Amino acid sequence: MGLGDDIGAAIDEITSNLVVRESDWKFVTSGGAAVTVSTPIARVGINAGGGMIQVQRDSDSSPTTLVFGGIGGSIGLSLVPTPANFSFSIPAMPSAGRIYKLPFAGWTLTKDELQGAFVMIEAAGDFGPGGAGALMFMGGSVLAAGAIGGMTYGAGALPTLIATAECCVAFGGMTASLIPANVSLSVYVGIIGDV
Repeated sequence: MGLGDDIGAAIDEITSNLVVRESDWKFVTSGGAAVTVSTPIARVGINAGGGMIQVQRDSDSSPTTLVFGGIGGSIGLSLVPTPANFSFSIPAMPSAGRIYKLPFAGWTLTKDELQGAFVMIEAAGDFGPGGAGALMFMGGSVLAAGAIGGMTYGAGALPTLIATAECCVAFGGMTASLIPANVSLSVYVGIIGDV
């Protein structure tokens, strides 16, 4: 093996880390709740929510529980003209997901890299019982988001948190809503950590 082969192998090893790939962590279940205050019918509102995600590697004897909380905004449509709503899911409700390692993570995705700042983008619809799907970008750099946000009057903070995230959990499942007949798209930002 010559020097060129060694350099080529080293470059291949480095670039193989710069791709999105499914991690060795598996999604187990999730649960959570959110309160929305918004305009009626054509909804533009603010949200606060929190919950938990359980994840596990094959080598782990039991799941790791990560808890999160955040605030955000939403747009949507409701057939019931009310200025507020409450939606929730519990771990016993059907849900599924996958966990992806992003380029800013280390060679393998550690438990520490599943924690820190998160940005979650969620689409939901219900008629009482319903469903939601979300992408949760976790472990983004708060320092980079603050710097870019400061230079862009806040506009670049959320995209920077997403771009520097170490993992993404794509998950969804059954939900329920206090006031039925809604569709919405929400974005949350907050903190996630283990218990």
